[in-house]
Amino acid sequence: MRVVLASDWWPPRLGGIESQMADLAGVLASRGHQVHVLTTTDNPLAIPGVTIERVALPKIGHLAAPDPRRLRDIANRLEHLAPDVMHAHGMFSSFALGATVAAHRAGVPSVFTVHSLLRPWPVFLGGSALLRMFANRADVLTGVSAATVGDVARASGREAVRVPNGVHLADWRVVRQPATGVRIVAVTRLVPKKWPIDLVYALREAVTRLNGADVTMTIAGDGPEQPKLERLAVSLGVADRLQLLGRCSRD
Repeated sequence: MRVVLASDWWPPRLGGIESQMADLAGVLASRGHQVHVLTTTDNPLAIPGVTIERVALPKIGHLAAPDPRRLRDIANRLEHLAPDVMHAHGMFSSFALGATVAAHRAGVPSVFTVHSLLRPWPVFLGGSALLRMFANRADVLTGVSAATVGDVARASGREAVRVPNGVHLADWRVVRQPATGVRIVAVTRLVPKKWPIDLVYALREAVTRLNGADVTMTIAGDGPEQPKLERLAVSLGVADRLQLLGRCSRD
């Protein structure tokens, strides 16, 4: 098959959508499909066997600025590529939304995947408006969890399909080493919406409940909340039990 993946988000940007799209592109290519990625990300990461095309659009921050005048250009690009399916990712990616409308205009079958919960209420209202005006042009709506699908179905007024993110189990082999005590590991971006400070509070609670037993926590991930976590760990008296690794490769 000829598959086009479209989103503002692509590595080296860090996040779940970026990681999932890169994995999806790589696996599709390894299975013999022709994969073409359209993204507005600067200096997009190359994936073996995948064609990556950066679409130069004006940006607001890290996202393409909404510009209906460019829809014809994107539709023309899709008509030239003639994919069997266009798969757009990201509820709040203006380029993904635009590519979905363009695919509809070009007569290209499309799938639109939502990776995030549409919560709290203001986010639901915004997501509902975007779904009904743009993403509903897709032939299929999918969400990465049952909760996400429920939000999407309510916001869009149509059926959505649950398609969980795939994982290469071989990439996450556990090398067991002799250990004592309680070891806690978390993998997350250190950004406010992920509430990483709750992990530090949980660490302090575990130490308290286990009467000061050997409890340690390792967090893999990067983001602007790291200094806050470090200060909180000191104030809660668990700084010596918390290890912040920053951004890590899978290995």
